[in-house]
Amino acid sequence: MGDVLWKLRESLQEALDQIASSRSSLEIRSKAFETIERHLASALSKQDDNETLDHFLALQYTFECNVPLRLLSWITTATQQLDTFAKGLTAGSDSQPPESHKLELFILTDQITQALSLIQGISLCHTASKDSLGRKYALEVLVDLLMASRHLPTVPNGSDRDPARKLKSSAPPLTSIVLDSLLCILVDSSTALRAFETANGPQAVVRILKRAGTPREVRMKCLEFLYFYLLDETNPTTSTEESEPEPSPTPPQLPTAPATPVRPPKSYLGMNGTPRRPPSSILAVGIRKFNIIILIDVIECLVVNRCELGLLIPRKIGCSPTTFTVP
Repeated sequence: MGDVLWKLRESLQEALDQIASSRSSLEIRSKAFETIERHLASALSKQDDNETLDHFLALQYTFECNVPLRLLSWITTATQQLDTFAKGLTAGSDSQPPESHKLELFILTDQITQALSLIQGISLCHTASKDSLGRKYALEVLVDLLMASRHLPTVPNGSDRDPARKLKSSAPPLTSIVLDSLLCILVDSSTALRAFETANGPQAVVRILKRAGTPREVRMKCLEFLYFYLLDETNPTTSTEESEPEPSPTPPQLPTAPATPVRPPKSYLGMNGTPRRPPSSILAVGIRKFNIIILIDVIECLVVNRCELGLLIPRKIGCSPTTFTVP
């Protein structure tokens, strides 16, 4: 048992060091990602043997083997390189960038995709890592990566005759993978949602949605993300438990004297005239008041780009909104 844990620790630490090192080549860094992926897949695939998974999760409590923590620092550097490469390719200059730059951008994007896949897997099986990823620093790193990914050039379908590159071009865009990673972190965590708002995450998603050059697939992913974000965070069982119990109704009695008018009780006061705590749903709406602005932007994007997205198609020009049909 001790030897297995020690070997796993040495392998994880060596792979994470190779990823973080600035002297590692692209080939070495890609092999390091494959090593970590192999360890995580081995830990999750053996359902009958929980010892391997326990060893892997136990190492996530150490700073030298915590995969999300070590990868976030590398993603910060990779985001800057990605932004530089992507803007150089889409600058529209007369001189075409060399093929080596395109290859480096392709490999860097693939490595970032591997890092995000590892973050998704570990956040779903290790609660402490998910809580750490829900802090402002980690979410700022992912939001910066989200904004940098919008500059990546898109490959039209059927434009590449190489089968290998055509297979790679059919992979999900990096923007969609970043949004999936954010969903894994933000789900079932109001604290992470508040940190995401502090990092201006909702505004970044809306900017990508409203961008003219955003592909249709990415726009649909942004709409899915915003639909999740705008859902009510309150738990019906929790709200009913926090509410005060209603008194049992008393049977009506025949009046023996003229009824005097009684002032109705104030809903915001509890017993003994003390102010009552507002329900959690009201608190959630009060905290996220700017969601209305985001929702208006989303509706505006849907109306402006309805024909492009294929969601709302008017039957004829000048028709009323009620005549829209959903194909």
